[in-house]
Amino acid sequence: MTDDLDGLAQLVRRRADSIDASFRALRAKDYPTQHLRDLVEFPSRVAAQVRAAVERDLSQALVPAASDRLKSAIANRIKRYGRALQFVSQSLAFVEAADALSVPSGFVYYLAEQSTRLMPDAQLALRGDPEFNYGFLPIGPAVNGSLPADVTPRLSDKFGLFVIPSALHEDALQHCILGHELGHFLERTDGLLDEVW
Repeated sequence: MTDDLDGLAQLVRRRADSIDASFRALRAKDYPTQHLRDLVEFPSRVAAQVRAAVERDLSQALVPAASDRLKSAIANRIKRYGRALQFVSQSLAFVEAADALSVPSGFVYYLAEQSTRLMPDAQLALRGDPEFNYGFLPIGPAVNGSLPADVTPRLSDKFGLFVIPSALHEDALQHCILGHELGHFLERTDGLLDEVW
């Protein structure tokens, strides 16, 4: 059982190291808003906390008096941490093409200004997308739902990621569609349809 725990812990450590390596270059970029900066730093904060929790759990399991039941519970917890890191690493796609060079800052500020009037605690990010598509993803609830309860770094449940076509990067008239997408985000996040019903 101890060998299994060591192997699991090593796997989770490698995933945490991989997250740090993947996001290190992204953390060095310039982002138009603090919300984007938070999104870029979030996976590394999760990885650091998971790494510390795995070491703590492993030290408990290696105590000679540790029961098989305790070791089994710790193994399950380490597996949960590994799955959470796997999911968090996928947020790499959220922040690629979201730096100041990839998105027109004017539209980042437009989104922030419009949402603040309607939902002051909203957190928004804007990124370029290789497909000719506009849209939004309510990423806060999706990412937070993948984390074990004892992993405390969280994104706001009112965190929305908006995408614009990268190829239309400078096409201001097309980006008016962001106002439409913002409406979808506000409706989904604030439950406006529920209020209407």
